[in-house]
Amino acid sequence: LKRSSWFVDQYQGLAYYDALRQLGGSLDRNKEGTMASLCDDLSRLRQQIVNQDSITVNITGSAAGISLAEEQVRGLLNRIGQNRTRKDGHIVIPSGDLMPVSGANELLIIPSQVNYVVQGALLLDSDLGQANGSWQVATRYLQNSWLWNQVRVIGGAYGSYCSLNDRSGVFTFASYRDPGMQNTIDVYDRSANFLDDLTLSCPELDKAIVGTISEMDAPEPASAKGYKDTLRYLQ
Repeated sequence: LKRSSWFVDQYQGLAYYDALRQLGGSLDRNKEGTMASLCDDLSRLRQQIVNQDSITVNITGSAAGISLAEEQVRGLLNRIGQNRTRKDGHIVIPSGDLMPVSGANELLIIPSQVNYVVQGALLLDSDLGQANGSWQVATRYLQNSWLWNQVRVIGGAYGSYCSLNDRSGVFTFASYRDPGMQNTIDVYDRSANFLDDLTLSCPELDKAIVGTISEMDAPEPASAKGYKDTLRYLQ
C-alpha cells in the first residue's frame, strides 16, 4: 500500500524471508564461494551503518551514571572507526519501478488449523494532518466493542485488533488464532456501518476518551522515557 511498507518487507517481512531462503540454497550449492561473498557484503554493510558518523547514543540515568557511561562509550566509538568508505559513501534509493505498491489480495498457507486474517487500506494519503485524536478514540472503541464481540466472542478467534498508522496513513484490521476467514473479513467490511450507526451518550463518550488517554499517558520508568525521547529525536 505504501513504498515505506515495501522497505519494511525487505528487511523484516516475507521478502526478507525469501532472501534468506535463497541465500541458504546458495550456501548449500557453493558453500565456500557464497560464504566469502556474504562476509564481504556484511563487512561493507557494517562499515556503512556502524561508524561514528552514523551512531546516536542514548544514555538514561543519574548524573553519576551518565558520567561513568560516557567514558565507556568514547572508548567504544574509538574502536568502531570514524568514516564510511569512499566507495560506498552514498545510499542508493531504489526507483519507483523497483518498489511495487499493490492492493492485491494475498493468501499465505501455513501448517496450522487457525488463521491470521488481515485487511488494510490506505485511508490517509498525503495529508497526514487529517489524523487526530478522534481517530484514536474511534479505533480503540471499534476494537474493544465491535471486533471483540464479532471476531473473538462470536467468531472464536483468540483476539482481534485494528490500528491506524498516522505516519503511513494505513488502517489495518487483524485477527490471530482465528478459526474463521471469510466471516472475519465480512466483519471488517461492516465496521464502517457499525461506526455510522453508533450513538454514544456523553458518559460513554467520556469513558472512551479517558480510556484512550490512559493508554497514551501511562506511568513510565526512566528507561522507557529515555527510549521514547530518542525516537522523537530521530524522527
